[in-house]
Amino acid sequence: MRSLEDLQSDLRFTTAKTGDERTVTFLPDPPRAKRRYTIVSVDDHIVEPPDTFEGRVPRKYADRAPHVVERDDGSQTWVYDGVEMPNIGFNAVVGRPVSEYSFEPVRFDDMRRGAWDIDARVADMDLNGVYASLNFPSFLPGFAGQRLQLTTGDVDLAMAATRAWNSWHVEAWAGAHPDRIVPCQIPWLLDPTVGAAMIRENAARGFRAVTFPEAPSGHGLPTLHSGHWDPIIEACAETGTVINLHIGSAGASPTTTDDAPPDVTGVLFFGYAMFAAVDWLYSKIPVRFPKNTDPTLKVFARKRTRWGAS
Repeated sequence: MRSLEDLQSDLRFTTAKTGDERTVTFLPDPPRAKRRYTIVSVDDHIVEPPDTFEGRVPRKYADRAPHVVERDDGSQTWVYDGVEMPNIGFNAVVGRPVSEYSFEPVRFDDMRRGAWDIDARVADMDLNGVYASLNFPSFLPGFAGQRLQLTTGDVDLAMAATRAWNSWHVEAWAGAHPDRIVPCQIPWLLDPTVGAAMIRENAARGFRAVTFPEAPSGHGLPTLHSGHWDPIIEACAETGTVINLHIGSAGASPTTTDDAPPDVTGVLFFGYAMFAAVDWLYSKIPVRFPKNTDPTLKVFARKRTRWGAS
């Protein structure tokens, strides 16, 4: 397996130039796509804006909560409890030429604004004909929120950061365009009983989904087969909260040999979906908790007439 951090640091995995040769080019907007079908995209991502955590954590954690700093080389980076979380964009290269694709951008103004601005995101959705979207977190929290909780040894800080991200998502991101964004929370992974209570609390706040690690054991957490996660799964079944598993949320990607070209890892990255599907199937979670329903499409079906047509 190769970690996402390994992929990020391997410049052979990208096509972009670095250093003085690096360029940032924004292509012109495409014409607005004709909407023939109601498309709900369920694998989109957020690049959290710089103010995500501002005013949403207790004052005593303000300096240790995730915040963006300017580096001497002109790049920007997140810092969380004294730890730098580089690469704010994590391959947010939409709207740029293929020749510039990389694990950059390293600044917010290197990205198309729709990557981190919700109003611009919805405008981009209008351009490409997507009616509604479910958005996973970025590299900063981790695809299942694990990095906010495992980077720091301060459990209270981790809880404050997790709650702040969820509050920002439901209030400022999904809440800004409730007809267009499916609210998807990050779970509390350090205690399944507390995590279950948070699922129920967030369901009452309007969350319809949760992003969960495809293989929690990849982060040193108990396995799917241990029964450890049953309280969270039960809370999801009870509230109709849809569980979403993103490739890479186990923290690694399949590979072959240490000297294999990076594209081998890139191609095999999606193979982890098979690993996860088999693991979840044989955990018997879908059999033991059969009542989980997906209310998302019903909710958006009721609201789609408010979107209008063209």
